[in-house]
Amino acid sequence: MALTNQQLEQLALVAKMPEGNIVSELLTMRLAEYDKALRSASGEEILRSQGRAQAVEQLIKDFAEAGERLRRAAPTRFKVPDQGGYRY
Repeated sequence: MALTNQQLEQLALVAKMPEGNIVSELLTMRLAEYDKALRSASGEEILRSQGRAQAVEQLIKDFAEAGERLRRAAPTRFKVPDQGGYRY
């Protein structure tokens, strides 16, 4: 799922707060639980645990990278060559 700029802004803001650190720690702990469950799972249980682990891992990644993704998406302010010359 692609996050919108507004969602990234909100996620980056929360990630900077102490509460954001708590959420990140909780997600990391949940991921560890899923990893542990995968070691003893069998059959379809493995697929469910893998799906959960991947979803939590993506949330952790989104949380950690929200600020950087916003900076990369910000418009640049340098000259770009155009057919008619330079434009800003």
